Amino acid sequence: MTKNTENNASLASACRNANTWCCKDGFIFIPRQEYQAIADYLADNPRVLSEFCSRSKDHGDFLLYDQKTRCQFLQSDEMCELFALGIRPTECFWWPAHVYLTEDGSLEIRVSECCSACNHIKHDDEFLKRVEEQAKIIGIPLLVRFRKVHSYDVNYHVAKKI
Repeated sequence: MTKNTENNASLASACRNANTWCCKDGFIFIPRQEYQAIADYLADNPRVLSEFCSRSKDHGDFLLYDQKTRCQFLQSDEMCELFALGIRPTECFWWPAHVYLTEDGSLEIRVSECCSACNHIKHDDEFLKRVEEQAKIIGIPLLVRFRKVHSYDVNYHVAKKI
């Protein structure tokens, strides 16, 4: 779980201004520990907790959260409710970067070519270094299992090999 850093401030600003589909479509990878932190935060709000749980499909040591047409935590100002709390899923911080399993079984960081905000990510960017560090903390075996279950159907360019 991560908060914004100076390393991705320009990307975060560009993403908010792009008003694209990243928080409005697709599935979010949530390791069990991150899922539990969000569930704990929602414990006093059973209706919202129930929606969160119903959108989440359990895969053992991780879950996939279905954003449907809009993530339930995306506020009207296009900001994430979980962001300020420090419990936003790591994959949300990574966007538009994704840690991906290659055919030979190694991992690489791919960047979605979803909007102009992606132009803020360069091969040697500190943001990509942070994504790589976080991927290693989450654990390569867990990310491999995740990628065997789910992949995104968007255009990418490879930004970095792990």
